Amino acid sequence: MVPDLVGLTAREAHNRAYYAGVLACGVDPDGPPLVVIGAKVVTAQHPAPGTVVERRAFVTVLFAGDRAPLHGAPDNDRLSGASEVDE
Repeated sequence: MVPDLVGLTAREAHNRAYYAGVLACGVDPDGPPLVVIGAKVVTAQHPAPGTVVERRAFVTVLFAGDRAPLHGAPDNDRLSGASEVDE
């Protein structure tokens, strides 16, 4: 089950996801690992907390100023915690 990662630092989100059996990642697959990002705070995530997923599924987290990628990821309006969509 996907844990609630919104409001946690990147490092805390990584750890909570790991112990829940899922993998937290940022919107940029080539970006730094969450444990390196450290103190940035998660503002949104997909899938939403409580969603049942397979073990080792990815949970995409966003930080202030991030935009969801155009391909292969959810739209901003589907992200838990996102209030607007930039178009």
